[in-house]
Amino acid sequence: MVYAEWHVGQVFWTMLWLSMLFVLVWVIIKVFADIFRNPDLGGWGKALWTVFVIFVPLLGVLAYMVANGGRLIEGQLDKERKAEAARRAAAG
Repeated sequence: MVYAEWHVGQVFWTMLWLSMLFVLVWVIIKVFADIFRNPDLGGWGKALWTVFVIFVPLLGVLAYMVANGGRLIEGQLDKERKAEAARRAAAG
């Protein structure tokens, strides 16, 4: 049986790697969403970032975060501010 051969350390490392894979996929999805929502990038810029992230995922995501990370954070904060204003307006 395969389960009987796994030790605690192997299960821990497997769970750690799967978690890191999940985080990487989630960050790639967020970066793609930001690339296509970015009004400052033209069509070629979006295409180049997309190709870079697809072919070299880890380096592409890191490069995009360094180049546009501040705008990514500002977009999220702006979205949260709008949601808070809508909640306050609905509350009274």
